[in-house]
Amino acid sequence: MGFFGEIDDESPARFCVTRAEKVRAKGAPVTHKVFANTAHSFDNREHGEVGRQIFHGARGPFFYRHNPRATEEAYRDLKEMFARELKGGR
Repeated sequence: MGFFGEIDDESPARFCVTRAEKVRAKGAPVTHKVFANTAHSFDNREHGEVGRQIFHGARGPFFYRHNPRATEEAYRDLKEMFARELKGGR
C-alpha cells in the first residue's frame, strides 16, 4: 500500500503510481492513494502545516509539509488493510 502526495517534488506521485501499477500488473496485491495538495513526508508533524524546504546535500530544495487529514486517512487505511490481511491470525 503506497501513499503519495500530489505535490511531492522529491518523489513525484506520477512516478510512484506508474511503478505501483507495473507491480500490480505482474500480480502483486499493490494498492495506492494520491492525496491532493499533499507534499512529501506528510505524516511528519515536525514539518508543520505551513511546511518547509529541505535539502539533501546538494539535492533540493524539496518542500515538506505535514497534512493531518492525509495522515489520518492513511493511518485508517493501513489499519483496515492489516485487519483484513491478518484476519484469522495469519
